[in-house]
Amino acid sequence: MATIPQDPKGLDRSLGSDQELFIFAVIRGDMELNETKLANAIHARDLRPATEAEIKAIGAEPGFASPVGFKSQTV
Repeated sequence: MATIPQDPKGLDRSLGSDQELFIFAVIRGDMELNETKLANAIHARDLRPATEAEIKAIGAEPGFASPVGFKSQTV
């Protein structure tokens, strides 16, 4: 899960509170995810692992997931 400011550049504080979004990062099995680079790429203020309930809520299975078949998500 990522905490994304309403204004990604952080310039306009009048836009309200931050928004928490589910981020589904897909990488090859022999690669590693650099969380700092991911956070910078999506302008996230904070990243945290999704809970089992959050993973199931988007239609994925914890421990194994594929972006194929997600209808309401941006992949």
